[in-house]
Amino acid sequence: MTVAIVDDDAADCLRSVEWTRRYWGGRGERDPLYIQTFSSGNEFLAALAHGRFSLVLLDCCMPGTDGLATARALRALDGEAVVIFTTASCDYAVDGYSVEAAGYLVKPYSFEAFALALDRARPRLVRQRPFLLVPAAGGEAQVLVEELVYCDADKHYSQLHLAGARPLRVRISFSALLRLLAPYPQFLFCYRGCAVNLAHVRRAEELAFLMDTGERVPFRRKERAKLLRQYEDYLFEKARREHP
Repeated sequence: MTVAIVDDDAADCLRSVEWTRRYWGGRGERDPLYIQTFSSGNEFLAALAHGRFSLVLLDCCMPGTDGLATARALRALDGEAVVIFTTASCDYAVDGYSVEAAGYLVKPYSFEAFALALDRARPRLVRQRPFLLVPAAGGEAQVLVEELVYCDADKHYSQLHLAGARPLRVRISFSALLRLLAPYPQFLFCYRGCAVNLAHVRRAEELAFLMDTGERVPFRRKERAKLLRQYEDYLFEKARREHP
C-alpha cells in the first residue's frame, strides 16, 4: 500500500508515519507498505505526476494550499484514493463530504482513534489492491497479487501457490502468467518455470529461498550470486520507500 502523509508540522508528520507502520504491522498485512511524507499540499500534488497513493493522511490547516483545496485537486486526478483529514480544527468536517473523505481526526488524537479511522477506511483500501484475472472453471478468478507466494509451470498450466490456501492450478502458460506479473517488480524469475514473490521471502539460504509459508523454492548454484543481488536490491528499495 502506498501512503502519503501531508502535514506541515514535522512532529505530527513523524507520529503519523510511526502510527501507520504500527497499525499496518498489527493487522498482519502482507501488502508492502510504502510511505512518503510531504510538508505542503503543493509538494504532494507535484508528486502525483509520478504515481498515485492508496491512502492520504491530509492536514487541513497548512499555509499556501490548504488541505481541502489539496483534496479537491487530488479528486480531479484520482477518484479512488482514500483521504483521512488530520487537523486541529473542526471547521472543515462538513466540507470533507464534498471530497469523499473517509475520516476526520481532530488533533490531538490517540492511536486508538487513529486505528479506528483506518479500520473504517479499510474496506475501501482492500478494493484498491492489485489482483490478477486468471482462467477458472466457468470464467475467471481474481487472485490478489500480495497473496501469491510463488508460481511455477506445470506443462500447459501454471500453479499459483497462495498464502493460507491450496495451490491454484490454472490453464495459462507460464510465459503468459509472467506477462501478467510484469508490472510488479517484487516477482523474481528464479529459474525456468518458476518465479517468487520477494515480499514473501523470509531469507535466502544456500540454494533456496525460504518463504514465509515455510516452503523452500530452490535455485541453481550458478544463478545464486545474481539472484541474491536482485533480492538485496529489492530489500534496499523497500527500506528506502518505507523510511523516506
